Amino acid sequence: MTTLLRPHRPHRGVSRRLACLAWLGLFLLASCQTSSLPAIDYRAEMRAFVVKIAETARASQAAFIVIPQNGLELLSAATAPAAVAAYLAAIDGVAREDLHFGYPGDGDATAATITADWLGQIDQAQAAGLVPLAIDYVTSNAQADAALSAAAAEGVIGFATFRRALDDLPEWPVSPPGNNPDDMASLGQIRNFGYLINPGNFADKAAYLAELADSRYDLLVIDLFGVDGNALSAAEVEALQRKPQGGRRLVIAYLSIGEAEEYRWYWRPDWDKLPPGWLERENPAWAGNYKVHYWEPAWQSIICGGEGSYLDRIIDAGFDGVYLDIIDAFEYFEGST
Repeated sequence: MTTLLRPHRPHRGVSRRLACLAWLGLFLLASCQTSSLPAIDYRAEMRAFVVKIAETARASQAAFIVIPQNGLELLSAATAPAAVAAYLAAIDGVAREDLHFGYPGDGDATAATITADWLGQIDQAQAAGLVPLAIDYVTSNAQADAALSAAAAEGVIGFATFRRALDDLPEWPVSPPGNNPDDMASLGQIRNFGYLINPGNFADKAAYLAELADSRYDLLVIDLFGVDGNALSAAEVEALQRKPQGGRRLVIAYLSIGEAEEYRWYWRPDWDKLPPGWLERENPAWAGNYKVHYWEPAWQSIICGGEGSYLDRIIDAGFDGVYLDIIDAFEYFEGST
């Protein structure tokens, strides 16, 4: 397997405005494909998928942590209170990118009205007992300080990074906010977190693992796969679960459930010519990434429930939970119908 270098997401590597234009083009190209879909409640299907992941994981690991990124609209639905309640019970926290900086581009201050809307949704999460995380994409130490200070004032666990590719940990601040030697047994105990899911720029696995191990975060979000393209071993994950200043930390695996990625282990070469029915067109903003019909059993079995599923591999490696990305894929399908 080749070295893993995760392509940027539309909201990570380029301006959202450009990404929106790219997706608009995809909507037009794919109109015939998506217009033939039956009437589907795309938000309900995403909630149900997340609940399935949580229930599957907790059948073997009761304290397994589930954190969806973005898609905060799933936290409420006037017409489906039972489904929302099940979703809230299935997740431990929520994450929001660009809360204060990064929208529409790195270092841009997110509009106050947008931040206010997101904070309103975060308030809903907090009222439900969920732990809110925020990721801000900054270009200066002053912006990092401002983002972290604002998050702390809002009761949000913040992470400010200079690397939208998430291919390195920030050098500023020197120590994460709330640096401590305590054991972390649950998401509610963390005071900071680090986010590094693109290890391809590291010279080798040893350098990659050393940077992670030397970091002082209470929680790390990392990829299951390392520099060499192989899954991290249970021993390697266990070593990362010890902070250098003492105390246990939580190590969470990144998992994209709203797109298929052709550099992943599950990708089959024949899909280029004979794609499965659940595979959508390629994301025009990022080569190698494809929207999927995430509600279809064939895709879901790759993620969880099927033999040797992605979730099984994460659990076998000893991770404390999953950080679910492309939760907001429902927006693509809602915009295509």
